Amino acid sequence: MSGTEKLPLLATGKSKKPMCFKCIKTLPVTYKNNSKSWMTSSIFEEWLRCLDKQMTIIHRKIVLVIDNCTVHPEIKGLKPITVGYFPPNVTSILQPLDQGAIMSFKRNYRKLLFRRNVSQLDEGEDYKVDILKALHLSKAAWNDVTEKPSRIASAMLVLKSN
Repeated sequence: MSGTEKLPLLATGKSKKPMCFKCIKTLPVTYKNNSKSWMTSSIFEEWLRCLDKQMTIIHRKIVLVIDNCTVHPEIKGLKPITVGYFPPNVTSILQPLDQGAIMSFKRNYRKLLFRRNVSQLDEGEDYKVDILKALHLSKAAWNDVTEKPSRIASAMLVLKSN
């Protein structure tokens, strides 16, 4: 919640193996596909079980608080992860990502995209963004999201001090 730790990005797309992934051994982020390039319950469950294994290896217990979206089903058998769900209609008020992280990510992404576009234009080349370039830009933009106290964390500090 404080922004001191960030999970790696998970991106979804339509193509199982886009042309730009040809000859690429590793991607900068985790990439999954489905016909509409949306998050699905199966992608979410696979991601959560992988995170659960990682937390088991490093002996870390976490609480993951998520919205009650239909692609976030109840998943049994998690060991170090406890999943909590926001009540309906409060996600935009309480969700930490909505407290500035998403806005910061988008701002960072646009800044990187603009800089690369200008650089390419200066060299007389058209700058086209394929999925691979977008994933690299996304990872760099996510890495540039800085730690800032959210309104929730600030409110919790005020509540604890009173």
